[in-house]
Amino acid sequence: MAASKSGSTLKQANDDVDQALINGIKGIYEIATRPGFINLDYADICTVFREKGSALMSIGTGRGENNIIDAVNNAIQSLRTEKSPKIDESGTKGTER
Repeated sequence: MAASKSGSTLKQANDDVDQALINGIKGIYEIATRPGFINLDYADICTVFREKGSALMSIGTGRGENNIIDAVNNAIQSLRTEKSPKIDESGTKGTER
């Protein structure tokens, strides 16, 4: 997920969070349903969620001959550059800091 820019609206920040959740759920679904180098099933995913440890999730894409390497590098780079979203609260009511 690209971090929200400084001064973004509450709606934009919520949209960014929604998109991150959609991407995360889609990624988990695809891990369980698509064949790959490491095949997981629903029971494996349930075990991960049951353990409730800390986790980071990042999505990267790649194309062409080095698509896997590019996707992994993009995912790692995304984790390194993400920052907490900053929300412009000047138009909100009832917010406490």
